[in-house]
Amino acid sequence: MNGALEGPASRLDVEAVPLEVLWNAPIGIALVDRRLQVVRFNRALAGLHGLHARIWPGMPLADVFPPGGETQELLWRIQQVLSTGQPFPWLELEWGRVSCHPLHEGMEVVGLCLYVEELPEPMLAREVVRESETRLRCIVAALSEGIIVQDATGAITFSNEAASRLLGLTLEQLLGRTSMDPRWRAVREDGSPYPGDEHPAMLALRMGTPQLDKVMGVERPDGTRVWLSINALPLPGSDGQSPQGMVTSFFDITQRKETEAALRVSEERLRMSLASATIGTWDYNPATGEFLCDPRTLVLFGAPPGHQMDCGQLISIIHPEDRERTEQVIQRVLRPENGGGYDIEYRVIGIQDGVERWISAQGRAWFDEQGQLLRFTGTVVDITQRKRAEASARFLSEASGLLAERLDRAEEILERMARLVASSICTYCIIGVTRADGRLPRVAAAHREASKHSLLQRSMFFVPKAPGRSPLLEAVHTGKSVLIREFTQEIRQRYAVNSEHLELMNTMDAHSVMTVPMRAGGKVHGMILLAACTPLRRFDEEDLALAEELAHRVGMSLENLRLYEEARQAVGLRDEFLSVASHELKTPLTSLKLQHALIGKSLSPESRVCVGTRLSNAMRQVERLTSLVDSLLDVSRIGAGRLGLEPVEMELTALLREVMERLSEVFAQAGCQVDFPDTPPVHGYWDPLRLDQVLVNLLSNAAKYGAGKPIHVSVALEGERTRLAVRDEGIGIAPEDLPRLFSRFGRAVSERHYGGLGLGLFISKQIVEAMQGFIRVESEPARGSTFTVELPLRARG
Repeated sequence: MNGALEGPASRLDVEAVPLEVLWNAPIGIALVDRRLQVVRFNRALAGLHGLHARIWPGMPLADVFPPGGETQELLWRIQQVLSTGQPFPWLELEWGRVSCHPLHEGMEVVGLCLYVEELPEPMLAREVVRESETRLRCIVAALSEGIIVQDATGAITFSNEAASRLLGLTLEQLLGRTSMDPRWRAVREDGSPYPGDEHPAMLALRMGTPQLDKVMGVERPDGTRVWLSINALPLPGSDGQSPQGMVTSFFDITQRKETEAALRVSEERLRMSLASATIGTWDYNPATGEFLCDPRTLVLFGAPPGHQMDCGQLISIIHPEDRERTEQVIQRVLRPENGGGYDIEYRVIGIQDGVERWISAQGRAWFDEQGQLLRFTGTVVDITQRKRAEASARFLSEASGLLAERLDRAEEILERMARLVASSICTYCIIGVTRADGRLPRVAAAHREASKHSLLQRSMFFVPKAPGRSPLLEAVHTGKSVLIREFTQEIRQRYAVNSEHLELMNTMDAHSVMTVPMRAGGKVHGMILLAACTPLRRFDEEDLALAEELAHRVGMSLENLRLYEEARQAVGLRDEFLSVASHELKTPLTSLKLQHALIGKSLSPESRVCVGTRLSNAMRQVERLTSLVDSLLDVSRIGAGRLGLEPVEMELTALLREVMERLSEVFAQAGCQVDFPDTPPVHGYWDPLRLDQVLVNLLSNAAKYGAGKPIHVSVALEGERTRLAVRDEGIGIAPEDLPRLFSRFGRAVSERHYGGLGLGLFISKQIVEAMQGFIRVESEPARGSTFTVELPLRARG
């Protein structure tokens, strides 16, 4: 008879109830699980008249009681105890009476305890009542839910062990204490004091109605606070109306309250994070058709506060250029097999304000097991500033590339610049460059719509050429930018030269205008005019900053062009001077050389002994001066692009030995022994005079910087090319001097100690490259240098 249900169906822990007290009690007792099936019952219940003849564990409670309307009401009240956790006292029925009490596991009701008895005779009834009360006290004492009973004055007359444990007070400390006692230090959920006369028990006493699910915080003697969920029921008096006391049950919800508090903090942090990150959220419920947006989302969509959006309107405000792409993403997301997630960027046009914004959208679609859409949620972030910054960086990079192409094609580049500006940041653009007299002719203009370019050309006839005669030229006159956010009709009338000009302005219909000066080098080089004709496009400070940066770069380019032209003219004058000076110097030098030769021939043997050495020195200085003048003349020819070559069929090794013979006196004075092994002839198609000039330069440098050390010369034939190397063992060249060694006037040593103009290697490099070859050097300080010349046997073309 004392059976129990098998398996995990019931969470009711029957072992937690003192079995000997329950099963041997004379009153019928049954433990019922949440499915209203009998878990255990005692002998007294099985012997009651009017119940089912045989009761077994797992039997539905509805089958235990006799059928009828009373049983249906009883089952309804029992179900209410499961739902609310509130017990009900004795319910009088025709065949007996029943009382039902919840059994808790923590905060959850996991089962019920039913007390059932027949209607006894009076004396037996009193005895049964006394026994029932005793047993009931035992049961109440075993519950984990706190139970206290108070009399009509509010004083506690009974408390179970659970109440003492939850409140942190002994039974002696609880008995006699009233709800008005200040030692409770009770608080409401908002932290405000909980007055004693408003405690649930006192309200139940005063109002005569149950007080259910009331939350109160009570401070224990050890200083900790426990949060309780309280149910208080009035105990009816003998008259059935005036309560004679209250019974209060409560259980600990401290953990739940701490969890709720942590959740509130987390939600607040999330809210603050969303607010600081300018993130908006939206939620679409397909079941109801509701499309809910938070205030930030409405701001991003340019909608007024409280505006009710729907999916169709969301699609309609997406920029036409982005709409099809966005719709394709949404259609893909709404197919369950694609995972439901999305991450996309698109532009929207504000519903009310008409402002264009870039949006970064992320979210997910949720589906049920059948693949039906349950929810579609997402977040939106304003990324307009980032997109504008990226676009500005790309635009400036492209503009800088244009400006860096060719300084000698300024007008063409400015035309391309105007087209770039018109296609990127405005509708049409005009670039004017000032002349030396301060006038401002139109240099470049472009319109985004090619069909309106003729209108732009016509408008140029009405713009004054000199600064100060039109407000549009204020940027040139003052050197300050002008931003006209709204180019209204009134402003157009002020800027128009005449009625025809005004009519043309209205036809072009610019809504916003900027003029920015092109400043660089302390002067204004001109101005850039930018106009926006799109109805919703208005220039702002960021647009002005971008235009000013563009104007600065264009101004710098124009300043560089001016400096380049001045430098080119100066170089031209220098080369012209060098050419004239070289030609003028060669005439007296030629005559001087001739005079020296005639003097040498006319000297007698006696005179030759006296002046022969001096005459030789003078002739060497004249040769040196002639070489310097020739170098200057070559530099002027190279600068003018007139370094001509006269190639012929020739043999390299023979020329090399001829040059070495000619420089034998130089080698002797330097103390250098030249090592040139026997080499087979190398024939090629070169300019012998210019190649002679290269060889003389390399060999004389080797003698100059490698004095007292041997010089090694080699010639090798490698396929269709020949390689000539001249190596000395002299002072060498520092690594930092190598890059400028072949530059004009480039030197790696002190001019004071070694002399020269620093033009020899520069001229040699120009000659070798003109022959489609190359020259290079390898050197280390104090270990000498090796100069290598490679030439094709026959130049192409």
